Amino acid sequence: MINITYPDYCTKNNRELVSTFLLQIKVVYTCGLCEVIVDEITDHPCIEGYGHIYIDNNHYFYPVLGQLDASIV
Repeated sequence: MINITYPDYCTKNNRELVSTFLLQIKVVYTCGLCEVIVDEITDHPCIEGYGHIYIDNNHYFYPVLGQLDASIV
């Protein structure tokens, strides 16, 4: 659950709008190879046949060859 601190001037209606907006935020991922944005990484064709996937802080994902420190990028 996200705790939100509102300024004093924020009306109840504005608070409800902000809460609704936050509930609609969805995390998506971007393939680092083809730049396609996806909801589910597991079904993406660029990672077929790879045993590991690396996801960076910006939600870009990359297939990893064998060891986790030997990626193709």
